[in-house]
Amino acid sequence: MESLSGLKVVMTPKAVVTAATGGIGLHTALGLTRAGYAVTVVGRNPERGAQAVEKINAEAGEPARFLQADLASLDQVRALAATIAAEGELDLLVNNVGAMYPDHTELDGVEATFVVNHLSPYLLTELLLPVITRRIVNVTSSAVIVAKKTFDTVEPPGGYYGFHWYGRAKLANLTYTLDLAQRLRARGSGITVLAADPGGADTDMTDGSSRTPQIVSPALRLFWPLVLRTFQRATSRPAALAAQPSLRAATDDTLPTGTVIGRHSTPVTPTKTATDPRTVHAVRALSEKHAPLHRVTDEVSN
Repeated sequence: MESLSGLKVVMTPKAVVTAATGGIGLHTALGLTRAGYAVTVVGRNPERGAQAVEKINAEAGEPARFLQADLASLDQVRALAATIAAEGELDLLVNNVGAMYPDHTELDGVEATFVVNHLSPYLLTELLLPVITRRIVNVTSSAVIVAKKTFDTVEPPGGYYGFHWYGRAKLANLTYTLDLAQRLRARGSGITVLAADPGGADTDMTDGSSRTPQIVSPALRLFWPLVLRTFQRATSRPAALAAQPSLRAATDDTLPTGTVIGRHSTPVTPTKTATDPRTVHAVRALSEKHAPLHRVTDEVSN
């Protein structure tokens, strides 16, 4: 873009980071601010949002802002997407949202873990695709290895175990992420799509939900003291360190689309299930059924 005087105007890149009022999301937003981005912090709590923006703005860099949205509500996700899309091009979207429920919970008739960890970032990403210009980063988890790997329905048969259901929802989102990377590359869109695994961290999510044995299957409950110590070790890392994989995925232009960045901020091989055509087809069908798309342009014009 050129000004009237003929001088080239460098536009500040724009980033949106969800669930960024604390923990890993906040440190991701801070890192992007240091990297020169104007960051939009998304969260559900206005007070925490104001505190996050104040902290980010104390850093040298572009000023941040807060947009309120409860990402557990797909209606609010749609409204958020419409607001962001109406402002024009977006350089970077970081879907950092995540939640684990110790008890079986439903949101508008759909199991809550699947809504928050997959349907919500899936829907936001799809609705913003017309305005995203550079990069999408979806935060995944090593919990995918304990997930039931069938996606005929939102919930697999059997009892509800929060950690396993969390891993399954993250597996669905990782499958979607890698599939989206292939589809956008085939279209020649120029958009890079990556996943980042922060590993365990000391955050609000892990502080409470990972301390009760009911989150794991009965077989693992027999070894609960060992399992609990494993959780405690895994979630002892500071959030600032756990944000590094997301920051590398967001800022390293040498990474090819479809890359998964592991907890040590290096590329890792994704689980084979996430690239299995049967999983891809099943996850896509569930996503389209439970989070049907509305065109952002239609919502903006109404």
